[in-house]
This record gives sequence, structure tokens and C-alpha cells, in this order.
Amino acid sequence: MKSYHNQRKIALIFRYVLLAILAVLWIFPIIWIILASFSYNNTGFVSTIRLVFHTTTQDLRIYHLSTGY
Repeated sequence: MKSYHNQRKIALIFRYVLLAILAVLWIFPIIWIILASFSYNNTGFVSTIRLVFHTTTQDLRIYHLSTGY
């Protein structure tokens, strides 16, 4: 009987800890947007990662100079 109550209490604690972590993760972007809206410059925004890469002539020159071709 006592072990059932202990298991239930541990499960409840684990559930609330998980919910608290998820709440912080979900609230963080909203706080970020609000704080970035008060910024005078664009420090809150960064360039995104390109998923499709385009080779430029400058890239080709660097490659040819580094490989000797």
C-alpha cells in the first residue's frame, strides 16, 4: 500500500516537472519576441541557415586556387 502511494507521488512529481519544462520552452519565444520589439536595432534577428547552397564563382576560384586545378 505504501509503495503504491510512493510510486504515485513520484509519477506526479515527474509529470509536473515535465509540464514546467514544456511551459518554459513554449513561453520563451513569446518573451523573445516581446523583448526584441523594444530593441532599436536588429539584434534580435539573425540570418537563417540556407538549406540549399548555391555555388558562386568566388567559391569556384577559391576551390581552384586551393587544389591547384
